[in-house]
Parts: sequence; C-alpha cells; structure tokens
Amino acid sequence: MFLLGGVLCWLIGLMDEAWPGAPLAVQMALGAWGITCAEFLTGLVVNRALGLGVWDYSKQPHNLMGQICLPFAACWVGLAGAAVILDDILRLALFGEAFLLPPVF
Repeated sequence: MFLLGGVLCWLIGLMDEAWPGAPLAVQMALGAWGITCAEFLTGLVVNRALGLGVWDYSKQPHNLMGQICLPFAACWVGLAGAAVILDDILRLALFGEAFLLPPVF
C-alpha cells in the first residue's frame, strides 16, 4: 500500500504538469477518483485473490464489495489536494520550478 500511495502521489503530480492551469477542485476530484479506483483494484488482488484481508469496508455505509466506500472516497479528495500542493512544493525545493497554486475553480 505504501508503494501504491507513492505511485498515486506521483501520478497526481503529473496531472498538474500535463494539464497546467487546471483548477484545484478538478485536480482534487480526478485524484480522488484515481485513488478510489486504485484502492478497489488493489483490494480485489490483496484482499480477495491473495486473501490477506488488509482492509474491509463491508461495515461502512455505501461500500462496494467491502473494498471501497463513500466516506473514505470523500477523504481521498482532501488527500489528493494535499498531493497536488506537496508536488508543487517539492518541485520548487528540488528543481527550482515556480510555485503557483492552481486556481480553486
């Protein structure tokens, strides 16, 4: 899961590079959608196919096969926003790129 989180943060950061000037709200929504899809697919492999039982959302409201649920999908919106901003901060610190927060809407 740590590896998946790193890859997703990298991909969310690339979204900002591929679509410069995209509103932060759009980046957050697309990032959350990507995180939720990746969590579902990873859950099918890790929890179902391998039987490791790393997480189980079956008791949460609005869950899909116990792998994803609406409350956590909503949490990923904030996480995706943090990833966008952190990516910009890291690019400034490591590469000297301009740090410009995207427009909110």
